[in-house]
Amino acid sequence: DSFVLTDVDVAADLWLQDIYNESYAFDFGGTHTRDDWTYEYTLGTSESRSDRNGSARAQWRERDNAVRGTWWRDGFSVEAIPFDEAQLLPGISESDVRGDYYDFSNHDWMRAWFDDSLGGDEIHTAKFDITKDMFIGNASGYIKFGGLYTDRSVDNDEDRPQFDPSSGFYQDKVCGDDPDCLALFNLNMDDFGPLAVPENSITVVPTPTWSDAAPIIERMRPLMPIALADDELRDNTRRDYTAQEKVTAAYLMGNFDITERLRIIGGVRVEKTDFSSTGYLAAGSMDAFPRCRVEPRPTGAG
Repeated sequence: DSFVLTDVDVAADLWLQDIYNESYAFDFGGTHTRDDWTYEYTLGTSESRSDRNGSARAQWRERDNAVRGTWWRDGFSVEAIPFDEAQLLPGISESDVRGDYYDFSNHDWMRAWFDDSLGGDEIHTAKFDITKDMFIGNASGYIKFGGLYTDRSVDNDEDRPQFDPSSGFYQDKVCGDDPDCLALFNLNMDDFGPLAVPENSITVVPTPTWSDAAPIIERMRPLMPIALADDELRDNTRRDYTAQEKVTAAYLMGNFDITERLRIIGGVRVEKTDFSSTGYLAAGSMDAFPRCRVEPRPTGAG
């Protein structure tokens, strides 16, 4: 089955992402025994950083195109119809088709993004456990106590200004009266060329190849430092934040076999959490968790 669609607006996007991630982790621990005492401890630290400086995206739009396609059980194929051919299609008025996807000079540069963002996550932990094996009368078991401290910090500084190049407001904000800067805003896709259209596309319309992205993005780069210098051009300050969470915990427990068929386990854990943030969240809490368990063993159990 075949079909023809008119009045189709087509957007073409080119992305160039440059993301650098760095991380490390370090752990140190040990176990020592002396007489009836056992000492265990662990220290750890880790950090990861993400740098997206250099990523960018450009988007163009061509309005009022005509497309045709064929679909079958396992797929479909669609292509744009050249302007001259679309004008001759029966039942289609001249006003229905004013665009020509294959003429890149018709593609208006409608939006551009730049990315100069940083983020990180850092965690420090310390933990210790001390165990004392002991007898109380005929009952054998142990008493154990320990503590945990965790300090985690996260941050995100996102600078991702975006432009509507056809908007006089943004042109004035970024360029003022600079004619070279204004000329960048008024370019169409053909001005960034040369561009190639891949064959045998299964998308609604063919799009420029990935190999064309790098030189196009480089043509946009002169706008980046100008954009980042003006806070009014940023729409994403809600994503800028720092946060820190500190957790302190301690516990005491005992485990004793009273008889061959009866074991008692009891203890208490105290935990305190402090959270601070430059955003909208702030919280802190302290909790205690007492616990006692009795385990009877049926006659004959080992």
